[in-house]
Amino acid sequence: MTDPVKNRLEGSVILIAGAASGIGAAIA
Repeated sequence: MTDPVKNRLEGSVILIAGAASGIGAAIA
């Protein structure tokens, strides 16, 4: 059961989280 909308939402959440942790690592 793959819901495209939920999939896209989770994908963007993962991207945002990855970007945030990358920025945090760069600052630290």
